[in-house]
Amino acid sequence: MGIKYCPEVKARMDMYKQKITELRKVNDDANLCKKLFPETHFWVDYEINYNFNAKSMDEVKNMLKIFAKNGVMLNKFTENDVRPEWVLNGKYGTKIRIAPYWTTEEAGATCRLVQVGSNTRTYEEPIYKLMCDGKESAPKE
Repeated sequence: MGIKYCPEVKARMDMYKQKITELRKVNDDANLCKKLFPETHFWVDYEINYNFNAKSMDEVKNMLKIFAKNGVMLNKFTENDVRPEWVLNGKYGTKIRIAPYWTTEEAGATCRLVQVGSNTRTYEEPIYKLMCDGKESAPKE
């Protein structure tokens, strides 16, 4: 005779079973990402998320080109003064999000976060903009 679980535990087990089913759907696109960019870290839940320190917009452009050559196409670009984001449709249906961090201290970086002002509330809050090669930049390619 099997174990009879209380409703709360049963509900939690069902939730985890559903999450495992969703993760299995992500596997093929995750394998493709690992093959295309073996050195770049990504994390997975119901989608694939690339968060990495980028030095230049060329890194992002090259990544987008490699994805496109492999059937992973850009779906949406979200413009942001500090952290633009690219969302792609995975070859196998998974949403792939690219949202690089822009470091200001790395040698050779052509894109940097530059303080362009500040807000004063109860403290001084800096306002930043992403600048590439001396001008505001985030390609929509």
